[in-house]
Amino acid sequence: MKQLLMALVLVLGVGMLTVGCSKARKVETDKLTASFATASAEVKAEVQKALGAIKNRDFTTALTSLKKVVDAGNLTEDQKRTLSDTVTDITVIVSENPPENADALFDLVADITEAINS
Repeated sequence: MKQLLMALVLVLGVGMLTVGCSKARKVETDKLTASFATASAEVKAEVQKALGAIKNRDFTTALTSLKKVVDAGNLTEDQKRTLSDTVTDITVIVSENPPENADALFDLVADITEAINS
């Protein structure tokens, strides 16, 4: 649990250091699409749902779908890295302008991070 909290603090720290470097932050989605091109239909559907939610900046739906992808298991190292990068991008954006449900979003981030690293 300590490692998870340290990882989350590190991600948030990096995010806070980069605040102000750009006007509108974006989540890199091309790698996510490519990484899951050969995944099962169910996993691809969740990735597509996450991509649509990211485009609409609905990070609760995006993270919920990404959690389902992680929970499906059998992830390659590339997929784990891509998911981690995507979650980091979302965390930075949410950290810059936290919504009312920020705690729930950060809980999802922690759950995903723990699942990727276990």
